[in-house]
Amino acid sequence: MSVSVDTRRFRATPFDVQDGIFRICFAGRLDEFKDPPLMFDVLARLHAKLEGKIEFHYVGATDPARYPEFAKGQAFTLRHGSQTPDGVRDIMARCHAGILTSYFEGLPCYLLEMLASGRPVGAIDLPQYKPLILPGISGALIPRSEPREKCAEALANAFASLWQRGAASIPCVCTHWSSRILWRHSSTGFLRSIARCKIGARAAQTRGGKMIGRFLGLGIGALALGVLAQQALAQSPQVKRGLYLVDIAGRNDCHTPGSFLGKRDVSRRLGGSDVGFSLPGMGVFVGPNLTPDKKTGLGSWTNEQIVTAIRTGKRPDGRMLAPIMPYNDFANLTKEDALALVAL
Repeated sequence: MSVSVDTRRFRATPFDVQDGIFRICFAGRLDEFKDPPLMFDVLARLHAKLEGKIEFHYVGATDPARYPEFAKGQAFTLRHGSQTPDGVRDIMARCHAGILTSYFEGLPCYLLEMLASGRPVGAIDLPQYKPLILPGISGALIPRSEPREKCAEALANAFASLWQRGAASIPCVCTHWSSRILWRHSSTGFLRSIARCKIGARAAQTRGGKMIGRFLGLGIGALALGVLAQQALAQSPQVKRGLYLVDIAGRNDCHTPGSFLGKRDVSRRLGGSDVGFSLPGMGVFVGPNLTPDKKTGLGSWTNEQIVTAIRTGKRPDGRMLAPIMPYNDFANLTKEDALALVAL
């Protein structure tokens, strides 16, 4: 399944720059692999460069204070908590740019929503971002480098340059490139469903936290097991709900060969990634096989065991999943929603 965005909801709107405050938005969970410490360092540096004229708008259920680095930006952060899709849209419309600092990602729905809203995104460079984040047009890409302070300074400078050079012209630029960039690169395979809104009648559910977490390790996209969107829409409300959760998270990227290289092998969907990611102090993680194969996949797991793993991190053999699977964030996921994922 491709990641999609409802372009009827997320549309380019003019920027409000009258008060001179640069507003940066991030929507989603603050998992370790998204490198929140680097994100907060970038924002703190930008705050100093712009003499305090910055706001950070966070949409999501994660408590950013669990990261000590958040103390640098707490004073200028507005925490909006979980929001409906319309709430997310309205917050993005009030902001001027987005930020991504992940060690690795699939293709975040948040990125597509920001671009569809006509907002540039500053990000640490990942291959799948290149077709969408065009330097000087739809944002900035900064290579990850050591020491990390160098990386943080470079991204902060990119944001400062965007604001200082473009504040006067930004209101006229957004509508020029937002939809054009998304459609121009739809052939990459990442955005084959970019303008389809097939999320059923229950689309206006809570965003963030227990409702739409981006699963890794047991990604919610992985639980789709090959069911096509068109088929699921004609089935039960439970399957429709499962499809909605899968579609907005787009997390089969982590478990399908070629996804992170831009050439997804759909013939081996969910058969296991061919790219490993190293997290400092944690090791190297490769998305495993999540097909029904009983030897190498989830074929020997029951529905209840899958739900338990999602919500508690506990495997059928009693071992705990690695923390790259953010089960603590999903502890409050309703059992109904978890079963909806399994139903796919």
